[in-house]
Amino acid sequence: MPPATAAPYNLDMRRLALVLLLPAALVSAAVAGGALDGRTFDVTLRKAGDERTVTDRIVFVGGMLDSKAGHDHGFPKAAYSSTADGGRIRFAARSASVTGGTMEWTGEVRRGRIEGTVDWKTEGSDARWRMTGTIVE
Repeated sequence: MPPATAAPYNLDMRRLALVLLLPAALVSAAVAGGALDGRTFDVTLRKAGDERTVTDRIVFVGGMLDSKAGHDHGFPKAAYSSTADGGRIRFAARSASVTGGTMEWTGEVRRGRIEGTVDWKTEGSDARWRMTGTIVE
């Protein structure tokens, strides 16, 4: 027969494990950010009806989408949301320029490729850009 103190000992060990592991799990979740964090993509943007293209590098870090080409037009990093579904990750972000206008990003990442749209809206002008690109290894 086990000693009378075995049950309290087991309970105390469970509490100790919870106290030690819970903070680590919370820190891990906070550091993880969005599902695309740590990934960088080289992309090409093409406006509907226009042959010209714009190249960009998009970096996902700390739950933020950072468009390097967007910086030239006053667009800062933007918080993004993401959902994983099987082998693909869908994302969306919205950034407001300090000089006016907004960019709304929507897309999908699958097998190292990124595809989606960027809706750039300014006073008196709306443009939809098609985005395609690949992950930077």
